[in-house]
Amino acid sequence: MNPYEAPKSTNFKPESPLARKFAGQLLELRDGEMTFGLFCRWMARSYVVLVLYFGLAIPYFHWVGFKTVGNIMFGILIGILLRDLGNLRSKKKIWKYNRQLLDWDKVERMAAGEPVEAS
Repeated sequence: MNPYEAPKSTNFKPESPLARKFAGQLLELRDGEMTFGLFCRWMARSYVVLVLYFGLAIPYFHWVGFKTVGNIMFGILIGILLRDLGNLRSKKKIWKYNRQLLDWDKVERMAAGEPVEAS
């Protein structure tokens, strides 16, 4: 038995849009595996912004003669994508354990925007 009690978070609201989105993603994964396509679909908005920003900035810096800055930005873009792939790999490895630990009734209530009591 653990003699220490976990801290209670006062900022967490299970009915918030972010909590509902997260719970919905968990429900999507309930019976399946985390796949590259699913991960990209969840990250689509972020990747569109990323491609627009870097896709415009890198050619611009090369065009105006700041090739070093353009090359650095290209390296940053590659680093961001590699970091995301690493996160996907680590999530895939631990998902089978997370699936067993989650209280799916609470996840379903959170996805519906209902209050979830702490246990």
